[in-house]
Amino acid sequence: MAKKLIKKLILNKFLIDYINFFFQGILKTKNILSSAVTYQGKFIKTFSDDLFICSYPKSGSLWVSLITATLLKKKKDINLSNIDKFVPDIYTNKESTFIKSSRPRIFKTHEPFEPRFKNVIYVVRDPRDVIVSLYFFLIKIGKIDKNYSKRKFVKEFLNGFYDIDFGSWEQNIGSWFGGKKENIIFIRYEDLKRNYSKEIKRICIFLKVKPKKAIIKKVVQNTQFETLQKQEKKYDLKWSINSKKNNLKYFRSGKINQWKKFLSSEENKIIKGRWNHYMRIFKYN
Repeated sequence: MAKKLIKKLILNKFLIDYINFFFQGILKTKNILSSAVTYQGKFIKTFSDDLFICSYPKSGSLWVSLITATLLKKKKDINLSNIDKFVPDIYTNKESTFIKSSRPRIFKTHEPFEPRFKNVIYVVRDPRDVIVSLYFFLIKIGKIDKNYSKRKFVKEFLNGFYDIDFGSWEQNIGSWFGGKKENIIFIRYEDLKRNYSKEIKRICIFLKVKPKKAIIKKVVQNTQFETLQKQEKKYDLKWSINSKKNNLKYFRSGKINQWKKFLSSEENKIIKGRWNHYMRIFKYN
């Protein structure tokens, strides 16, 4: 009886944020939780039917979140202005905002393998294009100067300067590829760009949904890259911060193989040598 009462109190919508704040302080003091994380991060109460959209940063998890939410929340008009309501980021949202959300809940995260995350869509992107995307994103939010040395940035990236709590590209993807053997699907960013409809069907099969043609059409229309660029311009997005500092877009380019104009041949050689195993597995030659 006492255990049930304590559990009920801990998960109470009005108390859970205060409890999390207390434990956050302990976790950050012990360097278990990064000081960069605003709220509870991965330390949320999970349920067996929760779905997690996982990826290394700048790999397309927001894009896949929009696709997935549109498939599962069929009657909702989902776009960039409200995606955080349907697929909350566990780092920037208080747990009270989603603890009582309708099931199945969907979350976006960059965590390495976490056994409590039972159902996972993992989004993979060529690490060389991840570097390019992160470089321009950090300029957009004011973390680095617009003329910041690309050579210095690549060196810092490879030395783990921007890893935070998520590990390197190889460590993050390797943890999920090696650690989870069921209820997981790997979606390559490049395949979404090249064969959008085919990848959406793969996601549908994984989710065990059979949406009507009208829903598939809605997904395709509402989540095309050009549509998202227009939405970003239209809506005042809290995650598209510091937008007035420069004209860079969150959905800046989205093209494949941008790294060919960004990296030197030596840098490409180093990356392929360092992360060769998983680059070969996911066909990044």
